[in-house]
Formats: sequence, C-alpha cells, structure tokens
Amino acid sequence: IGTAWLMGCKASDTIVMTVNPLPAYTMTYNSPLCQADTLKIFPASSFTGVSYSWAGPNSCTSTSANALRAHIGFADTGYYVGTATLNGCTYRDSINVRIKPLPQSFTILNNSPQCQGNTLSMSGGTSSTGVTWAWSGPNSYNSASQSISFTNAQPSISGDYILAATLNGCTAVDTLHAHVIAIPASPSVTANTPVCVGQALNLGAGGTGPGFIWIGPNGCTTFLQTPVINNTTVIAAV
Repeated sequence: IGTAWLMGCKASDTIVMTVNPLPAYTMTYNSPLCQADTLKIFPASSFTGVSYSWAGPNSCTSTSANALRAHIGFADTGYYVGTATLNGCTYRDSINVRIKPLPQSFTILNNSPQCQGNTLSMSGGTSSTGVTWAWSGPNSYNSASQSISFTNAQPSISGDYILAATLNGCTAVDTLHAHVIAIPASPSVTANTPVCVGQALNLGAGGTGPGFIWIGPNGCTTFLQTPVINNTTVIAAV
C-alpha cells in the first residue's frame, strides 16, 4: 500500500507483488566414469516448467533436462555449468566431472596359429601400471595371469580367448581367435620300384591330405598326390 500526504490530505493505492521462486537445484552425474563411457549430467531435483541449458568442456552444450555425452575422453573432463530458468528467474550450478583412464595401448600378443603339439602362448600388453588381468576361453578356461601358454597344444583348445584388463575399476576388453592346426596322419607311400632307366616311376601317397609335397633327387619337387616321373635316369635313384 502506498500513501501520499498533501496538507493533511492523503491518498492511498495498493499493488500486488509476486515473488517467483528460484529453480534452485544441485547438479550431479553418473560417477565414477571411465574413459569411453557415456556421461550423464542431471539435476538432483526438478521443477515443473523449468527450462535447462548446459555447457562444458570440449564444446559440450545441451538444452535437455539431462545432458548426455557418449564415448567420453580426457578432453571432456572439467567443469560443467547448468542453467535453470523458471518464470524469468535463473539459477546456475556447476559440477567438476572427472574421468578415469582405461589401460593404455592395450593389446593381446600371441604366437597363433600353431601346429598340434607345439606351445601356444598369449599375453596381455599395456603401457599402464597396476593392471589386473582376467582370461576366459574355450572349455571353461579362465586365468588371472597376464601371460598364458599351452604346452603340447591340441586343436580342441582352438577358439576365442577374451582378455579383460582392469585399472582402478575401469576395464578394457579384447578378443583373440587362437588356432591350433591338427597334424594330418602320415601318408602311406608307394612306388613301383625298382624300375629300369627310361621307364616311368609311379609314386603314390595314401591319405586325405589336406595337401602333399614330394621332394626327391635332382631337385625334384611336386605337390601332386600321385606323381609320375617319366623317362627315369640313374639320377632319380636315392
């Protein structure tokens, strides 16, 4: 109520004042975060009719109530500022987002493929320190060692081996397909020996392969299963 006085005379008027509330809120995010995760920033409380805007490192902006940023990296660390507006009243809050690194330069070293009976070896590699390891593979295989090996390896251990490397709660995963090649059965070798000079020498290798190679005198080499050497000479004798 406002009142004006003039020489004992007064006049009054009334005005109704409205005070709009500030849309006060607290910013939060899905901590802890690892490198390559999705960052989710959201207000801990909400008001009906509020409009939001967000701004942060690496040119991050959003006008949604919840800000999302997929596959984050170290460039996304730092302070994010959120602005809430309600009926012309504005409130701001900020939050410092921290991101934990994955094991760096993570890879699987291996000597696959190997022939049956050899040693198959695999090892996790990283430039980070303090990493823990977890292997899983065919036949319910598992190990917590950084390096694993199989002596006298058999084809039955072939398959996908999954390695998880964990650093401070952040895990990187890679998969290796290891292959142990079965040794074929020894071929049953035949020949129409002895033969005379000038006659054909017929060689045979019983079996299913998958491939054959013959090596003989005078630089003779062939990949046929049943080769024929025509017009033999004494040089063809072993």
